[in-house]
Amino acid sequence: MGSDFQDHNDNSNNPTHVNSLTGGTQLITLSGGVGTATTQQCRSALIKPAGANTDTVYMTFVDVSDTAADANDWPLDAVGTEVPVDNLAKLTFFSADVDANIHILWRS
Repeated sequence: MGSDFQDHNDNSNNPTHVNSLTGGTQLITLSGGVGTATTQQCRSALIKPAGANTDTVYMTFVDVSDTAADANDWPLDAVGTEVPVDNLAKLTFFSADVDANIHILWRS
């Protein structure tokens, strides 16, 4: 039993279907239509644009070739998008709604 609990604390060895030990939320408010989530180690996240947003919000993962989201990236739908990710800071957002809000429910 002890080693099972230890495995739950190591996200690199955990599939997303394992029960979470912790979780939390972030609210991202875009500035000038762009924004990035803050650093938070996790296993996965449910990402949902706020209903009051006036335009589509797009998301991508930050990497060496793509450092910011744009209208060519993944459009988030209104019911939420589940994303397996190990750190929320890898997510970046874009919208023509320059101060759009994005809700993130994360778990680890």
